[in-house]
Amino acid sequence: KVVDISMVPMEECKVSANMSEAPIKIVQQNHHSVTFTISQVWKGCDPKQTKATVGWMATDFVGKDYALQCFRVENVPCGAVETYTSQCEDGFTFIDLYVCDDDDDDDD
Repeated sequence: KVVDISMVPMEECKVSANMSEAPIKIVQQNHHSVTFTISQVWKGCDPKQTKATVGWMATDFVGKDYALQCFRVENVPCGAVETYTSQCEDGFTFIDLYVCDDDDDDDD
């Protein structure tokens, strides 16, 4: 649910004017876990730039075994990247999403 996602303000965050969907979507949730999908929504999503990719994306969260999980994907095209399941503790889970792109093109 969108109301279940809190955006953390960043000092420097370039948001595309064309970004129409959130990079984290909750697929399923209960009192014990949250299944979510990570998507790259910043670059290459415009039909004019379909081959553009983001340098890398990394996601970390507490996995099913209560161990910290971290996954990194490089040269990420627009769209869904992966679906993960994070464990809840006291009814909450935290998901960190990191995105890096060295391209300084202001048109993205």
